[in-house]
Amino acid sequence: GNLNPALNFTSTAINSEFRNISIFGSESYSYPGTLQSFAENLMIENVFVGLRANGTDPNQSSLSRSAVGLYLHGNNTTVRNSVVAYTERYGLYLWTLNVRAGWIENVIAYRNAVLNPNGGDNIGVVFQASNVTIERCVSAKAAALGIETWYATEGIRIFNCSIEANALGNESGVVSETYGIRIHANSSIVAYNLIRENNGHGVGVVRYAKDVFNVTITRNSIYNNSKLGIDLVNAPDA
Repeated sequence: GNLNPALNFTSTAINSEFRNISIFGSESYSYPGTLQSFAENLMIENVFVGLRANGTDPNQSSLSRSAVGLYLHGNNTTVRNSVVAYTERYGLYLWTLNVRAGWIENVIAYRNAVLNPNGGDNIGVVFQASNVTIERCVSAKAAALGIETWYATEGIRIFNCSIEANALGNESGVVSETYGIRIHANSSIVAYNLIRENNGHGVGVVRYAKDVFNVTITRNSIYNNSKLGIDLVNAPDA
C-alpha cells in the first residue's frame, strides 16, 4: 500500500513488539516511510521491511517500494533477526537525541536508497543518537554508506559485521558518498568486522563541523576497498 507511514508507534506505545511480518510500500520518496516509531523499549524482530516475503524487490512486480524502511526515534529500540532492503531513500535509521541506547543485531541491510541521489545508507545512527550497538549484521550494496553515524553523539559500537560492496550508487548510477563505515561520534568502537569491496574508504573517522575523540578501530579484516582501508579525515585522538 501507499500509507505514509504504514505503521506508526507513538511515544505512548511503550514496550511494544513488532514481530514475524513482511511489510513494504509507502508514499514514494517521502518521509517517514514504512514504519516510524517514537516509542521507548520497542522490539522489532523477525521482519522483512522493504522487500516482499519471497525476498524480491517489490518494484519487479510493479508494486510500491518503501521510501524509508525503519525510521526510529525512540530510546532503547532493538531491531534483530530482520532484513531491510530495496528502499528508496534510507534503510534502517535511529535518529535524534531521544535515542540514548539501542541495539541492532543479526540484521541484513541490502541495496537500500536505490533512488537517493544525495547519500542514502543501509544503516544509520545519526543526529545526536548515542550508545547504539550494531552486532552480527550484514550491510551490502547500499547506494551510499554501509553504516553511517553522522552527527551521532557517542558510543557507537560495531562488532562482528560484514560491510561489503557499499557506495554503489543509486539506480541512475549517481554515486554521492563513499565509505563502508563513517564514524562521526566520540568514544566509538569498530572491531572484529569484515570490511571489503566498498567503493571509497573502508572506514572513515571524520571531523566535519565537530571534533571526534576516542575512536578505536581494531581486529578488523579490511581489504579491497577502492581507497584507503582506514581514513582519518582531520580526526584527532583516533
